[in-house]
Amino acid sequence: MEELKRTLESIVPTLSKQALDSRFPEIAEFLLKNYGIESRGKIYLLNEIEFYYYDSLYDDKRTEKGTSRITLERTAPAGSWFIHNYGVDLTFNSSKAEGFGGGILLRSIEEMDSGKAFIGPIRCVNELWNEAVDAFSPTAPNPKIVRIPQRSVKLDEPTLRIVVGKIDRWKSLWRFTVKGKM
Repeated sequence: MEELKRTLESIVPTLSKQALDSRFPEIAEFLLKNYGIESRGKIYLLNEIEFYYYDSLYDDKRTEKGTSRITLERTAPAGSWFIHNYGVDLTFNSSKAEGFGGGILLRSIEEMDSGKAFIGPIRCVNELWNEAVDAFSPTAPNPKIVRIPQRSVKLDEPTLRIVVGKIDRWKSLWRFTVKGKM
Protein backbone atom coordinates (compact mmCIF):
# COMPACT_ATOMS: atom_id res chain seq x y z
CA MET A 1 0.00 0.00 0.00
CA GLU A 2 2.82 2.38 0.80
CA GLU A 3 4.20 1.99 -2.72
CA LEU A 4 0.87 3.01 -4.25
CA LYS A 5 0.53 5.92 -1.82
CA ARG A 6 4.05 7.15 -2.73
CA THR A 7 3.18 6.77 -6.42
CA LEU A 8 0.08 8.95 -5.99
CA GLU A 9 2.11 11.47 -3.98
CA SER A 10 4.71 11.65 -6.79
CA ILE A 11 2.33 13.72 -8.92
CA VAL A 12 3.36 17.23 -7.91
CA PRO A 13 2.94 20.73 -9.37
CA THR A 14 6.52 20.84 -10.70
CA LEU A 15 5.92 18.12 -13.33
CA SER A 16 5.70 19.17 -16.97
CA LYS A 17 2.99 17.97 -19.34
CA GLN A 18 5.58 15.63 -20.88
CA ALA A 19 6.37 14.20 -17.44
CA LEU A 20 2.67 13.62 -16.75
CA ASP A 21 2.28 11.93 -20.16
CA SER A 22 5.15 9.63 -19.19
CA ARG A 23 4.11 8.92 -15.57
CA PHE A 24 0.38 8.31 -16.07
CA PRO A 25 0.78 5.16 -18.24
CA GLU A 26 3.23 3.75 -15.68
CA ILE A 27 0.85 4.48 -12.82
CA ALA A 28 -2.10 3.04 -14.77
CA GLU A 29 -0.31 -0.23 -15.45
CA PHE A 30 0.87 -0.50 -11.83
CA LEU A 31 -2.62 0.20 -10.47
CA LEU A 32 -4.58 -1.98 -12.91
CA LYS A 33 -2.28 -5.00 -12.48
CA ASN A 34 -1.70 -4.92 -8.74
CA TYR A 35 -4.64 -3.32 -6.93
CA GLY A 36 -8.35 -3.79 -6.46
CA ILE A 37 -11.03 -2.34 -4.23
CA GLU A 38 -12.61 -4.15 -1.31
CA SER A 39 -16.20 -3.25 -0.51
CA ARG A 40 -18.70 -5.20 1.60
CA GLY A 41 -16.47 -8.29 1.60
CA LYS A 42 -16.07 -8.37 -2.20
CA ILE A 43 -12.99 -7.54 -4.26
CA TYR A 44 -13.39 -5.46 -7.41
CA LEU A 45 -10.81 -5.29 -10.19
CA LEU A 46 -10.17 -2.03 -12.02
CA ASN A 47 -10.71 -2.27 -15.78
CA GLU A 48 -10.91 1.34 -16.94
CA ILE A 49 -9.56 4.56 -15.45
CA GLU A 50 -8.97 8.17 -16.52
CA PHE A 51 -6.46 10.64 -15.14
CA TYR A 52 -7.33 14.25 -14.36
CA TYR A 53 -4.86 16.89 -13.22
CA TYR A 54 -4.19 20.63 -13.26
CA ASP A 55 -1.56 23.01 -11.90
CA SER A 56 0.27 26.15 -13.01
CA LEU A 57 2.36 24.19 -15.56
CA TYR A 58 -0.53 22.14 -16.91
CA ASP A 59 -3.68 24.21 -17.18
CA ASP A 60 -6.53 21.99 -18.31
CA LYS A 61 -9.08 24.59 -19.30
CA ARG A 62 -11.70 23.65 -21.86
CA THR A 63 -11.03 24.74 -25.44
CA GLU A 64 -14.36 26.39 -26.09
CA LYS A 65 -14.52 28.55 -22.96
CA GLY A 66 -10.96 29.10 -21.82
CA THR A 67 -12.04 29.69 -18.23
CA SER A 68 -13.75 26.44 -17.26
CA ARG A 69 -11.43 23.79 -15.83
CA ILE A 70 -11.87 20.14 -16.86
CA THR A 71 -10.55 18.70 -13.58
CA LEU A 72 -12.80 19.28 -10.60
CA GLU A 73 -11.00 21.30 -7.96
CA ARG A 74 -10.63 19.69 -4.57
CA THR A 75 -8.56 19.72 -1.41
CA ALA A 76 -7.45 16.22 -0.42
CA PRO A 77 -4.40 14.19 0.47
CA ALA A 78 -3.16 11.54 -1.98
CA GLY A 79 -5.12 8.32 -1.72
CA SER A 80 -8.51 9.75 -0.75
CA TRP A 81 -11.85 8.99 -2.34
CA PHE A 82 -13.31 12.14 -3.92
CA ILE A 83 -16.95 11.53 -4.83
CA HIS A 84 -18.49 14.04 -7.24
CA ASN A 85 -21.36 14.36 -9.72
CA TYR A 86 -19.49 12.37 -12.36
CA GLY A 87 -18.21 9.44 -10.28
CA VAL A 88 -15.33 8.91 -7.86
CA ASP A 89 -11.61 9.69 -8.06
CA LEU A 90 -8.67 8.24 -6.18
CA THR A 91 -6.87 11.51 -5.47
CA PHE A 92 -3.41 12.91 -5.93
CA ASN A 93 -2.32 15.53 -3.38
CA SER A 94 -4.66 18.39 -4.16
CA SER A 95 -5.12 21.94 -2.90
CA LYS A 96 -7.89 24.11 -4.27
CA ALA A 97 -6.37 27.16 -2.55
CA GLU A 98 -2.90 26.54 -4.02
CA GLY A 99 -4.25 25.72 -7.50
CA PHE A 100 -3.24 22.11 -8.13
CA GLY A 101 -4.67 18.63 -7.91
CA GLY A 102 -6.60 15.85 -9.49
CA GLY A 103 -7.04 12.14 -9.38
CA ILE A 104 -7.89 8.93 -11.16
CA LEU A 105 -11.53 8.51 -12.18
CA LEU A 106 -12.90 4.95 -11.92
CA ARG A 107 -14.76 4.22 -15.16
CA SER A 108 -15.34 0.45 -14.89
CA ILE A 109 -14.83 -2.26 -12.30
CA GLU A 110 -15.41 -6.01 -12.21
CA GLU A 111 -16.35 -8.16 -9.25
CA MET A 112 -13.42 -10.57 -8.96
CA ASP A 113 -15.37 -13.72 -8.02
CA SER A 114 -18.38 -13.41 -10.33
CA GLY A 115 -16.81 -11.45 -13.19
CA LYS A 116 -19.82 -9.11 -13.18
CA ALA A 117 -18.83 -5.77 -14.69
CA PHE A 118 -20.00 -2.31 -13.65
CA ILE A 119 -19.38 0.04 -16.54
CA GLY A 120 -19.59 3.79 -16.11
CA PRO A 121 -18.35 6.06 -13.32
CA ILE A 122 -21.72 6.40 -11.58
CA ARG A 123 -22.32 2.64 -11.68
CA CYS A 124 -18.91 2.17 -10.02
CA VAL A 125 -19.91 4.53 -7.19
CA ASN A 126 -23.31 2.88 -6.80
CA GLU A 127 -21.78 -0.59 -6.56
CA LEU A 128 -18.89 0.30 -4.24
CA TRP A 129 -20.96 2.44 -1.86
CA ASN A 130 -24.16 0.38 -2.09
CA GLU A 131 -24.94 0.11 1.60
CA ALA A 132 -26.57 1.95 4.44
CA VAL A 133 -24.16 3.07 7.14
CA ASP A 134 -24.67 4.19 10.71
CA ALA A 135 -25.04 7.98 10.62
CA PHE A 136 -23.91 8.16 14.27
CA SER A 137 -20.69 6.18 13.79
CA PRO A 138 -17.52 8.31 13.80
CA THR A 139 -16.11 6.24 10.92
CA ALA A 140 -18.50 4.94 8.32
CA PRO A 141 -17.33 1.94 6.30
CA ASN A 142 -15.66 2.89 3.04
CA PRO A 143 -14.35 0.84 0.16
CA LYS A 144 -10.58 0.47 0.44
CA ILE A 145 -7.75 -0.15 -1.97
CA VAL A 146 -6.23 -3.62 -1.55
CA ARG A 147 -3.24 -5.38 -3.06
CA ILE A 148 -4.24 -8.33 -5.24
CA PRO A 149 -2.16 -11.11 -6.80
CA GLN A 150 -0.66 -9.53 -9.90
CA ARG A 151 -3.00 -9.79 -12.87
CA SER A 152 -1.42 -10.92 -16.11
CA VAL A 153 -3.33 -8.43 -18.23
CA LYS A 154 -2.30 -6.17 -21.06
CA LEU A 155 -3.48 -2.61 -21.45
CA ASP A 156 -4.95 -1.15 -24.62
CA GLU A 157 -3.18 1.86 -26.07
CA PRO A 158 -4.07 5.01 -24.10
CA THR A 159 -6.92 7.04 -25.58
CA LEU A 160 -8.53 10.43 -25.16
CA ARG A 161 -10.69 10.70 -22.08
CA ILE A 162 -14.36 10.06 -22.83
CA VAL A 163 -16.36 13.26 -23.43
CA VAL A 164 -13.46 15.42 -22.25
CA GLY A 165 -11.37 14.54 -25.33
CA LYS A 166 -13.58 16.80 -27.43
CA ILE A 167 -12.82 19.86 -25.34
CA ASP A 168 -9.31 19.14 -24.06
CA ARG A 169 -6.97 21.53 -25.88
CA TRP A 170 -4.01 19.28 -24.91
CA LYS A 171 -5.70 16.14 -26.32
CA SER A 172 -4.28 14.15 -23.41
CA LEU A 173 -4.21 10.37 -23.86
CA TRP A 174 -5.07 9.75 -20.22
CA ARG A 175 -7.68 6.97 -20.47
CA PHE A 176 -6.44 3.44 -19.79
CA THR A 177 -8.30 0.16 -20.26
CA VAL A 178 -7.53 -3.50 -19.69
CA LYS A 179 -7.38 -5.26 -23.07
CA GLY A 180 -10.52 -7.30 -23.74
CA LYS A 181 -12.52 -5.87 -20.84
CA MET A 182 -14.38 -3.10 -22.66
